[in-house]
Amino acid sequence: SASHEPSEDGAEGEENEKVTVEVDVDTTYPDNAWEERYKKEFPNARVLKPKALLADSSRNKNIIRFVCMSDTHGRVENGNFAARVPDGDVLLHAGDFTMYSDIEEYIAFNKFLEKLPHKVKVAIPGNHELDLDPRGLGRNHRKLRSYLGLPPEVKSLVPQALILVDDMVEICGVKIYGLPWLPQYGLFGFGLSRGDQLLRRYNLCPARVDILLSHGPALGFGDFILRRKHVGCVELLNSVTKRIKPKYVVSGHIHEGYGIYTDGDADVHQLRHVHLQLQARAGPRRV
Repeated sequence: SASHEPSEDGAEGEENEKVTVEVDVDTTYPDNAWEERYKKEFPNARVLKPKALLADSSRNKNIIRFVCMSDTHGRVENGNFAARVPDGDVLLHAGDFTMYSDIEEYIAFNKFLEKLPHKVKVAIPGNHELDLDPRGLGRNHRKLRSYLGLPPEVKSLVPQALILVDDMVEICGVKIYGLPWLPQYGLFGFGLSRGDQLLRRYNLCPARVDILLSHGPALGFGDFILRRKHVGCVELLNSVTKRIKPKYVVSGHIHEGYGIYTDGDADVHQLRHVHLQLQARAGPRRV
């Protein structure tokens, strides 16, 4: 669980908004950028990869407990998996709750959320939620949806969750911003070219949000793939550390990158990268 006390950071937030983040010279070579430059900037970065983090039975009424998951890909809707999700106040899902973006998957995910006791559920789409891409990809094209007899908006199939796309919600003073965009990955949804296209989306996020809910990870934090290279976004890392400065970053996408990451300098950046992959055979993980 994570406790939150609203801070008086209005002036600092205004200063952060004035910070300009430029496209990095190595934006298309993230592994080189990390190994040759950025790793030196975070010498104390570390990661915790627990097998499971289960909620304590004791609860403090002054603490808001967030339970985080990501990339469930339709694997948790059947059986009694809902009973294994830790109790909490707010559930955060960092995207890819479907595999094929089928209508049945959205309906099943909503039924899964109905079983959970959390008072508020917040989710963002991932690259697999092609039909939630606002650019009209897949079946999200309005004329096609009308022809198929589908709802005007796919997210209406998941009324149990607040689905954020370039949008923010405030819960008990905690500001959560939803950022589904990530470096282009095949023909999936929410993909943009590295550099200026992604940076424009990141610039929509106001400074000093408390939680940045991003499907894709920032460079160096939960982005190391099995082919032994870093694939995270350089512009997201720079936006997070130089301008947005959230207290937490919750992300997914890179399955093997699960864990709880810190830059080792929380007093400066107030930053934690929580990269969560919830597998149906493993226990849920929370922060």
